[in-house]
Amino acid sequence: MPTKSINKTTKRSQRKRRDIMAAARELFSTRGYHGTNMRDLAAMAHVSTATLYANFETKVDLLDALIQEALAEAFDAATTAMQTQCDPVARLLAGIRAFDEYVLKDSFLRQVVAYRTVISEVDAQRRGAEIEAAIDRAGTAMIQAAIDAGALPIDDAEALNLLFRLCLQGWVMVEAVKDEPIPFERLFGILETLIRGTAESTR
Repeated sequence: MPTKSINKTTKRSQRKRRDIMAAARELFSTRGYHGTNMRDLAAMAHVSTATLYANFETKVDLLDALIQEALAEAFDAATTAMQTQCDPVARLLAGIRAFDEYVLKDSFLRQVVAYRTVISEVDAQRRGAEIEAAIDRAGTAMIQAAIDAGALPIDDAEALNLLFRLCLQGWVMVEAVKDEPIPFERLFGILETLIRGTAESTR
């Protein structure tokens, strides 16, 4: 097959995969994971069910790919924000804020925060644990960098990261059931005060 034909086929396949993921992201956000079936996904993406299954063998595989993509975007936002700061504490806070804000503005990622509580399949539970572990490693690394720079007088980055994650997860879950939840800025303001206060105690 000529090179041009191969390139066209590859681009067409990539476009179809992107269309499938875009459709899934919208349907999972509006209908929920369990309220979405593969036939509806194929119809919204304007592909055949055969094409859909050729790209993703199961709905869990599709969800997994979406989560990996969405979290990569959130971490990119955090990394970009951190690069604008020189002070270790400011860099840490910028990364946390950027990641949290990215999650909170994206209806799909808001559901991902409570991933393992809304997906019941055993395989999805396992993947959910793997994804949570990846998030924890990245968050712990940000905090450890601040500790290593002497900005925080603690030696347990993992525990502090867990506290941050539980705050975000709790906020999202409370917001889902309360008509007037605590504004995110208010919650983040408390976290920022605690972190800066802790950092000041080392000086």
